Amino acid sequence: MKTYIVTFLLLCGVSAVATLLTPGGKTKKYIQFLISCVVLLALFSPFASLSENLENPFSEIPSVDDGNTLENGLLLVTEQELQTALCDRFSLSRDEVLVEIIGGVTAEGNVNIRRIVVTLTGDSSGKREGVRTYLKQNTSCDVEVHVGEVR
Repeated sequence: MKTYIVTFLLLCGVSAVATLLTPGGKTKKYIQFLISCVVLLALFSPFASLSENLENPFSEIPSVDDGNTLENGLLLVTEQELQTALCDRFSLSRDEVLVEIIGGVTAEGNVNIRRIVVTLTGDSSGKREGVRTYLKQNTSCDVEVHVGEVR
């Protein structure tokens, strides 16, 4: 911001000097018009970069010290979506299914799943093989389905 202000003020100063040094008549009017256009372009240049960021608001995601906040958030959302899909598909309640995704996030922001671990509890234990088959058919990663207590 400081650089922008200094540049703008210098441009205004140079344009004032250039206006004083130009000869009179029609030439002076044309030069004043050109200088005014340049000053206006300089004045509104920050808005051009703002509009670029509005088109792609995630283009500059600020880095976080631990580096895992975004990755953990994307994996958590993916786990919740998969849990919901399994509950809907196999008529299970949310407290009967625990989904854990082991993987990461690519530089493009895509979730890269290496392994899915599902823990089934209660009456859902009889659906273990169905869940395993469903996940194997619809994913290309390692799948583990356990029966036990959800922690």
